Amino acid sequence: MSELALQKLEALNGLLDREYAALLGGDLRALEPLAEQKEALLSDLRDIDVDAARDLQQVNERLDRNRVMLLSAMEGIRGVVDRLRELQQLRRSLDTYTCNGQRTSLPLDRKRQLERRA
Repeated sequence: MSELALQKLEALNGLLDREYAALLGGDLRALEPLAEQKEALLSDLRDIDVDAARDLQQVNERLDRNRVMLLSAMEGIRGVVDRLRELQQLRRSLDTYTCNGQRTSLPLDRKRQLERRA
């Protein structure tokens, strides 16, 4: 393998480790610039004849590890969004059941609030 290819692989491995650290730390803002750099490095590696299976295996393992972490982060974000929607719904209406066991939603009047007196 050429020296240039080794340098690119080392740079990619380092970038993937930084990406993993950002995912672990919840620093989602750091992911966008890292993704751009990763795309550029992967593009450079496509143009280089890489023949060392062991080195490519390390890159693939890191890519898979980060992919799993990213999917987990996305799942967590979706869970937060769903929970926020539920809380908004709770503020607008009260879900309850009728005497027949049918679910019904009672709108909450936001104008009726407790008055505080000094």
